[in-house]
Amino acid sequence: MRNNINEKPLILIVDDTPMNIRILGTALQDEYQIRVATSGEEALEMATKLPVPDLILLDIMMPEMNGFQVLEVLKSLPETKEIPVIFITALSKEADEEKGLKIGAIDYITKPYSIPVLKARVKNHIELKKLRDVIKENSMLDGLTKIPNKNKFNEILEAEWSRARRYEEELSVLMLDLDVFKIYNDTYGHLEGDECLKMVAY
Repeated sequence: MRNNINEKPLILIVDDTPMNIRILGTALQDEYQIRVATSGEEALEMATKLPVPDLILLDIMMPEMNGFQVLEVLKSLPETKEIPVIFITALSKEADEEKGLKIGAIDYITKPYSIPVLKARVKNHIELKKLRDVIKENSMLDGLTKIPNKNKFNEILEAEWSRARRYEEELSVLMLDLDVFKIYNDTYGHLEGDECLKMVAY
């Protein structure tokens, strides 16, 4: 979710029909930032571009790379696997809906759809993502210093390693250590040691 609490959530709309994009964009632009892709390949490029979307509205029937294939790739990438995806499609068969939900979509909306209902469902999924993000971020913080912990480091490293490989970029990591910290703890006590760690963290 956005770093600034007042910043609008970002939605990526993926559809190869300009009219469909226009309808969705018009309906959602007052409450959300909108990013647009007109093909599966472009969708993957846009989805991995920082900041990543908070939600993706994805058509299924597209040439070359359909929505099912796009979602499978999104779920395989560390930096995009947690992005919620809603299929918006003319495919109304139960088997298609089942397939979409099985491979990871959080919702499946068939065309034609009601704009008010679509907006309500989008809002609900955005709110759920906000809650999941808060819970996840809290689990990624060190209890003492409130800075990112090893779990957060591993998550970021996996995503940045994947990004660096895809774009053939270099990746650097800086490691710091506190010299003779055990002696500091033994001399001044663990409470003072905790305060020292907090001061270093900030």
